Amino acid sequence: MIIVDILSENPEKNFAPYQNMTNAIASIVSAKGKCVRTDLRTHNFSSEEVNTLMPVAMFFAEIEMEA
Repeated sequence: MIIVDILSENPEKNFAPYQNMTNAIASIVSAKGKCVRTDLRTHNFSSEEVNTLMPVAMFFAEIEMEA
């Protein structure tokens, strides 16, 4: 499932960081049962990316895992 930001001018480029983190969260949850900020740091996301992207990516990962 690919989540697309239909409001942006270039959804593939602008939404890619969210999709990458969504995929990482889904993978971590599948392996460990939960995902915390430090898990994402070990997947090469910066602290700034985690702080900015995680709330939305977590929401999308929950939807993706239900599908």
